[in-house]
Amino acid sequence: MTDEEILQRIAEGDEKAFSEFVEKYKGKAFSLLRSICKNNFDAEEALQDVFMKVMNYASTFRGDAKVSTWFYKITYHTGLKYSITRRKHKTEFLDEILESRDFGDEIKNEDSLEQDLILKLIAELSGKQSTVITLFYLNELSIEEIVETLKITESDVKTTLHRGRNNLYNIIKTRNLEKELK
Repeated sequence: MTDEEILQRIAEGDEKAFSEFVEKYKGKAFSLLRSICKNNFDAEEALQDVFMKVMNYASTFRGDAKVSTWFYKITYHTGLKYSITRRKHKTEFLDEILESRDFGDEIKNEDSLEQDLILKLIAELSGKQSTVITLFYLNELSIEEIVETLKITESDVKTTLHRGRNNLYNIIKTRNLEKELK
């Protein structure tokens, strides 16, 4: 069944379709939210909000973009809302250890300690770099899908990816982490 068909069934109130959708997207959505919110607590709260929005707004999907693009746009904007709200209240949560290990297939085969380290390093990047790196590498969105999701230019996405990769490399070199990530 396609994502469009699943979303249509969600719009019709099909709980099984909703569960399928959640299972398919929760890991990658959490990774994106974690990169935006910078802590597990807010990311988990935002994730619940994201899936409530999917349930409530599935019928508004127009089909002019892929379901995944529509979903990541909701996820991104919800994450921003949570991040801004937390900053306004000056509440910061320090998470030393990532609790979720449900990532995309790209890094599932790696050691879980390595997964934690990779996500922690990505989270140290600027918000925009962290978000773009997460969407591109962990969620496997194309440059075009990132452009549509974040409403930024293609050159901005490419520049952010380039700078993010360079900054990630510099962090790894500065901390002598090359051996741990091989």
